[in-house]
Amino acid sequence: MVKTDRAILEYWRSAIADSAIGDACLTSKMLGEFHALSREEDETGLLGREAVDFLFKDVPDHVRRIAVSLRPLHVRRKIRHTRSRGDGLPLEVTPIVTQAQVTREGRIIPSHSVIGRDILDPLARGAFSVGSVADLDLFLTAKPFPAKEEDSDLWQKYHDHWRQIIAEVGGNWPASDPEYQIVGHGLIQPETEVAATVKQILDLADALIHGAPETPLLANFARRTACDVEPVRMSPFPLAERLGHSSDKFSVSDHQREVLAHLATARNGDILAVNGPPGTGKTTMLLSAIAGEWVRAALERADPPLIVAASSTNRYMATEAVINSSPRRSASLGKTRILSTASRTSGGNCDRARRSGPI
Repeated sequence: MVKTDRAILEYWRSAIADSAIGDACLTSKMLGEFHALSREEDETGLLGREAVDFLFKDVPDHVRRIAVSLRPLHVRRKIRHTRSRGDGLPLEVTPIVTQAQVTREGRIIPSHSVIGRDILDPLARGAFSVGSVADLDLFLTAKPFPAKEEDSDLWQKYHDHWRQIIAEVGGNWPASDPEYQIVGHGLIQPETEVAATVKQILDLADALIHGAPETPLLANFARRTACDVEPVRMSPFPLAERLGHSSDKFSVSDHQREVLAHLATARNGDILAVNGPPGTGKTTMLLSAIAGEWVRAALERADPPLIVAASSTNRYMATEAVINSSPRRSASLGKTRILSTASRTSGGNCDRARRSGPI
């Protein structure tokens, strides 16, 4: 992996990690998804039965601890003359975001704490902020959280640490801001499914950064100069290039055959963009391409292909078609090789296709 590719990967990792932490500014709807800590829970780090039942709702009985998002400081904007003001400043702010675990016995086990990225500069001009990303990075590098789970004074060390973050990075906010006041004793909620998924992405990014393997797809996607425009392959296309098809009733159209011809000669790291409106055969073409790769793997007695299906929502029809129509397990190969994610994917059209770099 070259230095520039690694730098881009590290930047992407930081951006993804920021999204997993969660925002410091909460809407009314987001606020309703938290459990408010009592004074005793805040002082001891031990949750009562109501809080435990809230966090472990729908969690299987054999799971003894879960990941949670802990917000030890809840700050609300003051109301002036019985009215809130519409000047764009946030009404509810939880500046410290802590990744933690909670046991079924109610013990909170805090770990990593940061200030929410959405209130740290650099931000858009005029946006609300309490500090800067650079200052937070310097603080966490010099003063990482010192405690371990088995420490008897873990909870006190945790409180000391997040208060120090606020004092040194956040300018002792909100004590220095007359527009805001502290309310309650903190908030807690189960970690979201998105955050759990992001952790797996971060693990992959870390493995690539530290292992530095050859990553032709990353190199092509992150290239700084445009790749050469390659000529479109012209028909007739050798039938032997295509080993599988998704339908036993309908043949592929000319435009679908053109796309599959380009896929047949693709190199490692190549990106093929297929664009167009619904109903032009993009999903059918994609399933035929996947079928061909499965047949190729079987003929070569190799591992089945790893298929990653991504969409902008969990209910995207093309993604579901890939997952439902592709073989989940192979009797001969015996491996499940379908991955799906709620990331964004590009649409496609079988009217025009050529191999290219990133769009």
